[in-house]
Formats: sequence, structure tokens, C-alpha cells
Amino acid sequence: MSFVEGLSGLNAASEHLSVLGNNIANSATVGFKASHVDFTNVLARQLNAANSGSPVQTGGGVLASNVMQSFTQGPINTTTVALNAAINGQGMFALQDPVLGQTVYTRNGQFTQNVEGFLVNGSGFQVLDIAGAPIELPVAPNDIRPGSANTNQVDAVGFNSPLSPYGTVTFGGLSYTNTDGKVLTAAQVASLFSGLQAGDTTATIAARFSNSSTNNYPLFTPANNTVSFNNLAANESVTVAGLTFTAGASGATSANVAAAFTGLADGTVKNSVTVTNGVLNGTLAGVQTRSAQASNGALAFTNSNNTLNTQLSISASNGNTPIVANTAPVMTGMFGGVLSNYNTLAAIPANIPTTYLGQNITPAQQANTSWVQATFTGFGEQPAINVTASGFLTGSIPMVATKTPGTAIAHLNTMAINETGTIIGTYSDGLTSELAQIGVASIPSYTGLKAVGNDTWVETSKSGVPLLGSVQLVGSKIQGSALEGSNVNQTQDMVALLAAQQAYQASAQVVKIENQIYQTLIGMNG
Repeated sequence: MSFVEGLSGLNAASEHLSVLGNNIANSATVGFKASHVDFTNVLARQLNAANSGSPVQTGGGVLASNVMQSFTQGPINTTTVALNAAINGQGMFALQDPVLGQTVYTRNGQFTQNVEGFLVNGSGFQVLDIAGAPIELPVAPNDIRPGSANTNQVDAVGFNSPLSPYGTVTFGGLSYTNTDGKVLTAAQVASLFSGLQAGDTTATIAARFSNSSTNNYPLFTPANNTVSFNNLAANESVTVAGLTFTAGASGATSANVAAAFTGLADGTVKNSVTVTNGVLNGTLAGVQTRSAQASNGALAFTNSNNTLNTQLSISASNGNTPIVANTAPVMTGMFGGVLSNYNTLAAIPANIPTTYLGQNITPAQQANTSWVQATFTGFGEQPAINVTASGFLTGSIPMVATKTPGTAIAHLNTMAINETGTIIGTYSDGLTSELAQIGVASIPSYTGLKAVGNDTWVETSKSGVPLLGSVQLVGSKIQGSALEGSNVNQTQDMVALLAAQQAYQASAQVVKIENQIYQTLIGMNG
């Protein structure tokens, strides 16, 4: 029987060496749980010496009866990976195994975000949240903070002092100098900087405001060409700036002709349009008469470009060309520079500040202040518009206050995991948002779990049904940017390895001696 005992010792020692070798090999494996071998002696038979009534049991060797894993806590080590996670306490992470099509459990929190945005482990298994659903995190371009939006900043600029002759105001890169020799009121100064567009210069301001119906922009007085029309006989005509009036069969008075040209905009097209005592044909170019009035056959044709003094083009079919009186444009001030990234309007009540530099603006101060609203063309928070001035009679500088800060769509910058397993996203605007919460499973019996590789286990009838929820339910905490190391005691296992090696060698020696005994017996029969 000694062969049997020796061979059982070899088998048991070999199993022990295998388990210890696996422990040592995985001493650096994240979340690995060490195993140990349970040994049981085997009873072969009973002897009763001299019928003494006292049975004697003889050993039949040793049996490696069970291999058990230890689910004690491993050391927690910090990492530089934000989505790494370690459980400090009870519980296991839940993953979806796409191969087995089932939920598996692990203590290895080496999680990353894949290209589709899902939180996965190193094998590509999706990490489950507290409700058992795969955790999907934002990826560009859909990594926008909820509630963030692109809005323009609105600044309010208040003028509360008259501007003296040759005084200058610089408003967001655009300067104005009062060259008229007259004092401009605060309201007039505010009107100078209202209705502007980003990139405006003297030329663009003149061209745009000259097309207004009133031509009353305070910087310019446009040029006028006043025409004194003559009476026309039947079928005689007069052409002004490309538009021709032809008298009817009864002729037309000078008042009839003036009335025909009254109230026309630059670019007006007429094709045989019947008017009082005549017909209009052609296109009016470069002038307008919308604000003029016909009076005794005289009509003012206002230049469309306020800064130009263009002599009016006029002719008559009868050779009796009407008299034209030309009035040159007048510039009451001088712009310089370029308006930066702002569009301006007269401020509406909702955008008028009630405080300035921490002090309340009194109703009396408000009544003496004219406000301009500067809206930034770019999104997000901006430095307040720069407005400076010299030559204000009272020495009061313009007030500048940001009424509505601008906002910009905030994109996800970083992610981190807090102690509840909640993944917190930090966005480009500095604000945060909760993205998901990692689920943790409570395991009724860890020793009943079945290892299936990839640092994972599955439930069995012996483990009981795991309950998935938040880490708080199992009384543990999660540490982000950290991993749980192997719980292998390498020193202890190395000592046990030497003992297992000696046991293997001793069992081999038993087999060797038993073999020698059998050889001797065989030799005696030879």
C-alpha cells in the first residue's frame, strides 16, 4: 500500500505547488484573490490486534480535498487614470460579459472609456450602473454640459455728461471727435454710438445711415440738390438721376413734375407708370426724395452717400434744363478707428444697470444718463467693452457695466469618481455634472462564486443571487484613480512553496523506497 500513500502525497504536493505558483504568478494582478488548498487524510483499513477489541486505523494517504479562494481586502494603490476604481470594503463590480452573455463580477477596477463612450474593463466588458444598465459616458461632439448654451454678453454704457468741442470718446476701438464747435449733450453722444455694427468705420457708418428714412444721424448732414422744375408742354420730358417724367397730352405744371418725383427711394424702378399729368420710366440712382416735399415746383434730391457731394444728373427734352441748387454735406464730427466685436443699440430698460461699482444709481442719475447697449458678437464671457473719453464738461467718465454675462457651450474636460462611485464630469466652464454611478453587487457567499477567468466570477447556487445597487448599500466606499492590488502574501506563499517542495520530494522518496523493497522481493524469487 505504500505506493498508494506515496503517490497520493505526490498528487497533493503537486496540487499545492500549482496553487502556490498561481498565487505567486498573480501577486501583481489587480483584484486577484489568493487561493489555498485544504488537505484531508485518507483511512485505508482497520486492524484488530489480538482481538483486543480496540480497532487500529491505518492511513491511506492524503487528498487535496478543496481549493478555496480568500476574498480579503487587497491593498489600494493610487493611479493616474481617472476612471480606475477600487472598492474599499465589501462588494464587487458588475460587468456584462459579451461572450457568455451574462453578468460577471470582479474586484479589478481597471476601467476606461471605449470609442463608443462605454465604460469597460481591459477585456471590453461593459461596466454596469446601479440599475444594471451599461454605463455610457459622453464623447465628442456630444460631450456638452446639460443646460449650457451659446449666448452673447451684453454691456451697458452710460453717458451722463455733455461733450465739449473737440472732445473725444473712444468706444470699443471706434473714436469720435466733436469737430462741430458745439457742445453735444449726453443723449447726442449716446446716439452717436447707437445702431452700430461690428467692424464699423466712418465709411460704413455713413453709407448705412444715409439710407435711413430721416437721415438724421448726428454725425452727418447729407448733401441736397434742390431742383426747380419748369412747366412741360405735351409729350415733353425731364430726366433726373436716371428717372424720366414725360408729360401727357395736356402738358404738366412744375408742381405736377415735382409731385411725380416726390417720396422715391434710391433705386426706385418705374416702367411706364402713370402719375399726375404724365408717365415715369427708368431707375432713380444715387439719390432719394423720401423726406422731401414738393413746393412750387422745387424738390430736394438727397444724396444717398452722406459723405459725397455729387452733382445731380439732369436734362430736359425741350432744352429748358431746370435750375439745380447744390448744398454740400456737413460732417459735424469725425470718426476714426474700427468698432471691435460689438453691435450697439439704445439700451432698453431691461438692460440698464441699477448699480455701478457697488453703488446704487439713483433715479435722478438715471434721468440724466443716456445708455447704449453693446452686444458682443462672440459667445461666452468677455472682458467689458473699453470706453474712454476726454473733454466731458463735468469730467464724468462713461459708466461701463456688464448687464448680461455671455455663456458658451461647455464641453467635457475631465472625469473623476467619488466615494459613492458617481462619475463627475468637469466642463470647460468650470461647472460639474453627475454622469453615472457605478453599481456594486452585494454577494451573499463569496466562496460560492465560480471563477471564469479575466479576473471575473459568476454566481452559482452556492453563492446566492447577488444584489446590485450603490456602494453605500454594502457599507463600502469607492476610491477613484485607484486600484485594488492582489491579496497574495508573497512571503507566506514562498515559505509554503518550500514546504510543498519538501513534501513532494519526501513523497517521491517513499515511492522510491517502496520500489526498492519490491525489487528486493522480486529478486528473492529469482
